[in-house]
Amino acid sequence: QNLLRGKLALALFAVVLFLLQIASAILLYYYRIKKGNKAKNRYILITGAIGVLTIVYVSILVGREVLVHLFLFPYILFPLFIFTKKDIKIIVLAVTLDFFMINFIYWWHSQYQYILYVPPLLKNITRYFCLSFMTSGFFVFGYFFWKETNSSEEKIIQEQEKSDKLLLNILPTEIAQELKEQGYTKPKLYSSVSVVFTDFVGFTSIAEKLSPQDLVSELDRCFSHFDSIIKKYNLEKIKTIGDSYMAAGGIPLENKTHCIDCVLAAMEIQSFMARMQKIKQEQQSDYWQLRLGIHTGPLVAGVVGEMKFAYDVWGDTVNTASRMESSSVSGEINISQSVYEVTKDLFVCEHRGKIAAKRKGNVDMYFIKGIRKEYSVDGKGHVPNDKFQKVYQEIEKTT
Repeated sequence: QNLLRGKLALALFAVVLFLLQIASAILLYYYRIKKGNKAKNRYILITGAIGVLTIVYVSILVGREVLVHLFLFPYILFPLFIFTKKDIKIIVLAVTLDFFMINFIYWWHSQYQYILYVPPLLKNITRYFCLSFMTSGFFVFGYFFWKETNSSEEKIIQEQEKSDKLLLNILPTEIAQELKEQGYTKPKLYSSVSVVFTDFVGFTSIAEKLSPQDLVSELDRCFSHFDSIIKKYNLEKIKTIGDSYMAAGGIPLENKTHCIDCVLAAMEIQSFMARMQKIKQEQQSDYWQLRLGIHTGPLVAGVVGEMKFAYDVWGDTVNTASRMESSSVSGEINISQSVYEVTKDLFVCEHRGKIAAKRKGNVDMYFIKGIRKEYSVDGKGHVPNDKFQKVYQEIEKTT
């Protein structure tokens, strides 16, 4: 009865391990095929070659009825991992632990023969080593499968983060999230948005004197600084067209302060360009001056097309903002009547009268000359003070 019980237990043990190894081998094989990751150079010969040899050896010693020889098939199915110096330590540790574990099991069986029948020949120390290496092979296989799976998951997460970061450099956060979740975005009509346009004066004449590398470097230096200013005032960069830069406030998240934000950003941009001009003059180099225009009104914003997604805006407000820029003067911030109505209490505005604008006729335009004294630090009109911030917060809270 004990003999029968022992053989059944061994057979059941062999079948269970066989099925587990088959399942893990198929999963690993599928994983490698799917990921296109082919085993290269050094395979884990210990897990494969020694595993096969020990299985053959043990199956001959204990007999075919125990089904140990069936473990040969999984080794044919799965591609093996590559060892590193650190991995060798894991293998040595596994073999050592398994050796002591096997010896403990046999000692336990020798005390309680009714638990599992052990053929007398299996007490041979050589067979201890064989079974130890075999079980170590299972342990090592599982370890490397887990290791590579986790490593691949980390790489997938890292690549996903890179893709998300790249997507956020192209699209606003809210639009990118909507596009990821739904696969598309719907253009939205906004009742009030402020649009900023900039353009370099004399760009063509100066560009002709620069090498392509220097030209791109100068543009990158300016536009990168513009980007930081736009971000500081919670505006959305729309695009650059040649030497023109376009941004907007109040999209994709609507707010009440977008017009003020645009004016503050425009002042800081012109201040930066003035500093650049001074440096270039000291170096006796050519320098760019900037025209800047702002207009506020309704527009439509969204993403269109299926390739090379870009967040864009459409409507007469965009055209009028462009006219404000083209009708401006170097070093100035030209605003429309709608911008003036919103900002006149906080900023000093100089009425230019009615200026002819392409396809718009004669329209009222104003230059922003700075922040009003009572709302600026030291009354210099450059930096908003606490009083300005208080008014700003009150406007921000209005519904």
